[in-house]
Amino acid sequence: MKKVYQSGLILMLGVASLFANEFLKNLPENSWYEVPNSNLTKVGAPDVGQYAVSGPKGVTAFSGGAYDPIHKRFIVFGGGHADYAGNELYHFEMDSLKWVRFTEPDTFLQSDNNVEPNRYGRPISRHTYDGLAYIKHADRFFAFGGAMSLSGWSTNTTWTFNPNNKTWQYMQPTGTLPGSEYDLSCAYDEVTKNIYLVSTAHLFKYSYDENKWTRIYEWWQNNSGEKQAFLDTKRRRFVVRAKSGYYKAWDIDSSKTVAPFVFTGDSVCMTTTAPVNIDYDQKADKYLGIYSDGVVFIADPDSLIWRRKTTTGGPTNTGWIFGNRWCYIAEDNVFFCMTNDANANVWFYKHTSNSSSRSEISVNKGAIANVSVAPLPISNSANVMISFAGRINKLTKLQMIDVTGKVLSNLKYMVESGNSISAKINAKNIVPGTYYVKAVTDRGTIVKRIAVVR
Repeated sequence: MKKVYQSGLILMLGVASLFANEFLKNLPENSWYEVPNSNLTKVGAPDVGQYAVSGPKGVTAFSGGAYDPIHKRFIVFGGGHADYAGNELYHFEMDSLKWVRFTEPDTFLQSDNNVEPNRYGRPISRHTYDGLAYIKHADRFFAFGGAMSLSGWSTNTTWTFNPNNKTWQYMQPTGTLPGSEYDLSCAYDEVTKNIYLVSTAHLFKYSYDENKWTRIYEWWQNNSGEKQAFLDTKRRRFVVRAKSGYYKAWDIDSSKTVAPFVFTGDSVCMTTTAPVNIDYDQKADKYLGIYSDGVVFIADPDSLIWRRKTTTGGPTNTGWIFGNRWCYIAEDNVFFCMTNDANANVWFYKHTSNSSSRSEISVNKGAIANVSVAPLPISNSANVMISFAGRINKLTKLQMIDVTGKVLSNLKYMVESGNSISAKINAKNIVPGTYYVKAVTDRGTIVKRIAVVR
């Protein structure tokens, strides 16, 4: 009995993950999706004496995050200065589309001000800006620099976090370290296994394997202000946009700057202090940026011309999305978007569609059927008709589920003939969004994606 239960549980969790993954992959082209009930404050840590803003609403002020492609989650860390002194980590799981409080905060005392490591051997909270990355080959979360709690003084400490045992390591690297600055920006290169980081004046690289910083170029003299970096994986460029509106690019393979590297087009993307966050869409081979009012910009990496892209239904007030919280996720071909409001939901944006546009998912081979739901999208109710290619011997379940696989209702159905069934969906009390009709038979499982609107 125990083995059967465990196998069933594994199957259930696997199918739930499949729904969420397929959902993200099959979002329509040029569309936004707001994940219901996905604001960070829902999983926020209780106030344990941080002497600052209580809860994770302080995390989003001047702090960022990094995508972990191994465990498929987006990790956020920060707070700092007078915003928040909690040093806990949170992550958003792509499989369940939910926030998780990854670690608990250390109690912060006034004596902890500007002291690292703290008395527990961990980093204190800081504005992390764009000083976070994920070192894929080592399976470690990386943090460097920032403005510490509570004074706001800058730091140049190097930390890594092991997500498997939830422990921080104070790296104390060798080499020439970047200075203690606020306006730092970095990105991880999977090929060289280095982290590239730009400070106010210089370009650096960090090797986790050697635990060493190297200053490789004098880059941006007297160019202060928050920066944001990303990696153009096709051209092997480390690209940085400074708050001043200027851009720089470093050719990783030839170890030299890309010149000329001047953007034209829409002036917003070149304007001083304009809050634009950018990442590289690998599938479309384009640079996509998002402005503070939710407007999406697109540029060709060769012509370097920015233009506005018309979208509907997305966030309207994002603020300055610090530290890669506008992040392209290659395996799902979507952009993750976390705004500056911790009370707001997570958004996903699909720029270009995947090669497959299937609305029906066959979990098991042999479950071949035509699933029709009308009318679509659903407002209050709809009729379901499932016609199988061959005779079915047993229909185990007919359910309506959400994108995580959670069962919302078991649908009553009628067998119309030996190979077709019908049912009715009542959606009057269901929150608008994307859902699935799931049919489990002796021949396998079929899932049909549906939309509920008002």
